[in-house]
Amino acid sequence: MVLGLDGAPQEGSPVTFVFLVIAVVVFCICVLNLFIAVHGEAYEKAHEKAHISFVQERATICLQCLLRPSWPPACFKYKFPYRKGAYLVLMVLVLPCWVMMLRVPALHPGLPSALLFVALAFGDSILVQKKWDKECEDQYYLWICHRADYDASSIWPADDGPEADSSELDGRHAGIKRDNFLRFERMAAEIEQMRRYVVDKTQGLDSGMEAVEKQQKQ
Repeated sequence: MVLGLDGAPQEGSPVTFVFLVIAVVVFCICVLNLFIAVHGEAYEKAHEKAHISFVQERATICLQCLLRPSWPPACFKYKFPYRKGAYLVLMVLVLPCWVMMLRVPALHPGLPSALLFVALAFGDSILVQKKWDKECEDQYYLWICHRADYDASSIWPADDGPEADSSELDGRHAGIKRDNFLRFERMAAEIEQMRRYVVDKTQGLDSGMEAVEKQQKQ
């Protein structure tokens, strides 16, 4: 059917056949290979920093939980002794009111939705209230634990320099960057060694010339 476009026979014409071959080659070979290459490069970069991204996301979640509002506020000394019980009582009181408001046609649906939202937000603030007591601060500790064989250099990205040891987390681009950096360092060291050699030889020649001049003067 494709070859028979524009009034051509079903088996097509040389022109339509040429255009079909060009379209297949350009799309299936060039475009798809380019698409695969772009996704492969993006995957290499993401895989290189997978552990770092995971730790950052976990830290972000912890920070969001710590910054959530709590009730009563920290300035109040009173705390709910039974947080889960207070939350259940609040839901038992609010949910019937919410259902009754939904059954009233004269009320706008936004009013019961706002009531439920406020109740859920207030209940969450009760559940996340901090347990720390300012009068007993010396009894609370924050422990940060990690494995004894944990090596932070194994998850450093390639941009941090060649000091990071190669590991299975490194991608192809990280290896290329590290190899280029090491090659540059070796070349710089060889150039510095050659410069010192030339300087030493030049100083030796200067000393020899001075000795020859002294002998000629004598």
